[in-house]
Amino acid sequence: MRAKYLFILVVFAGALVFLSGVTTKVGPFSWIIENHRQASETVAEGYGDFHWTAGLQPGQVIEIKGINGSIGAMGGTDSSVTVDALMKTRRGKARDVRVEVVEREDGYTVCAVYGRRRHSGCRPGSGGLRGRNSGVEVNFQVTVPAGVRLIARTVNGSIRTRGVSGLVVSTVNGSLDIAGAQAVEGTTINGNIRAALDSARWE
Repeated sequence: MRAKYLFILVVFAGALVFLSGVTTKVGPFSWIIENHRQASETVAEGYGDFHWTAGLQPGQVIEIKGINGSIGAMGGTDSSVTVDALMKTRRGKARDVRVEVVEREDGYTVCAVYGRRRHSGCRPGSGGLRGRNSGVEVNFQVTVPAGVRLIARTVNGSIRTRGVSGLVVSTVNGSLDIAGAQAVEGTTINGNIRAALDSARWE
């Protein structure tokens, strides 16, 4: 009997060590996995229509990640990035979708997060977003400071930018409409590309 209790105690202690690197931030459905290389801190989140602003310096990055909905961006005249997200519901419930902002090493990532499961959280970089097609569109409008790079990714929606100099844009089902950029890296699978660049650098 003592051996059995000792085994249970060892397993429990091991579980505590494993879980010590996992914390929750800002609400019950936002999880952060801590590691020694990089940790993405949730700095803001909200359900329904969303507004957020923060200061960014030239050379930093604002990343927008969506699943259903368009992304529009224009160049700004000051050092503040502004993100507005408007939700459009065809069916389903808007409360099942939230907008989340996390820090990245060189700026911020803003995501439309579908569902309330742990794997649905916002993470910098390509991939990571999952969610069933709930019938809720999240349409982003972003104002980008001069010299700040925009990364915009969506699955079902178009991307339109005006006066943003550095871009990485990607969609699956939607068009790309770019004007006033100096360097663009862009892809679409099912859609048209329209670009008027300030320089001839398209990747």
